[in-house]
Amino acid sequence: MSTIIGLDLAGSPRRPTGYAIGRLANGNCRVFDYGVVYDDRSLLGILKMAKPRLVVVDSPLTFPRQGWFRKVDIAMKKLGYKVLPPMWKGMQMLVRRAIKIKSLLEEAGIYVLETHPRSAWLSSSCDSPIKAVKRVCENVPENPRSLKKDVVDALVALAVGVEYMRGNAVGVCEKDGCIYLLPKLC
Repeated sequence: MSTIIGLDLAGSPRRPTGYAIGRLANGNCRVFDYGVVYDDRSLLGILKMAKPRLVVVDSPLTFPRQGWFRKVDIAMKKLGYKVLPPMWKGMQMLVRRAIKIKSLLEEAGIYVLETHPRSAWLSSSCDSPIKAVKRVCENVPENPRSLKKDVVDALVALAVGVEYMRGNAVGVCEKDGCIYLLPKLC
């Protein structure tokens, strides 16, 4: 059994970070827990408790060598996906936090991937993000209107991680990074 976590990371610890924890056993995914946390201590506590094999983060995990966009961001834009430049002021804070958390996770032997939940959902061809997640995992919350957007994005990131473990995720890769998306599900 492998534990996978999807994170919709906020740039500031004062803003909500959505998380979704799933377990993958015999090819079947089951959502185990989800919610929001704020500070790094709470986030790292959840990560430590869950003991994931894989964490999929909604954030750039690197900065561009020059300019506003990384090569992988430009590749995403060429495919029609709308990603924000990592060099925007608000994004810089997010990327710095993501790099720090990625480093801590990798030191603990946890593999970390980057995703962009809106693009991942669109690549699934499903008419809602929750429908895409339900195609991948069981025990998905029934009433998506009761969920914060941060949790919905974390659930999509979790689904990307599950499809990655199954060998089905779509990677948009360049020399400076990979952004993983869902395969066509609907």
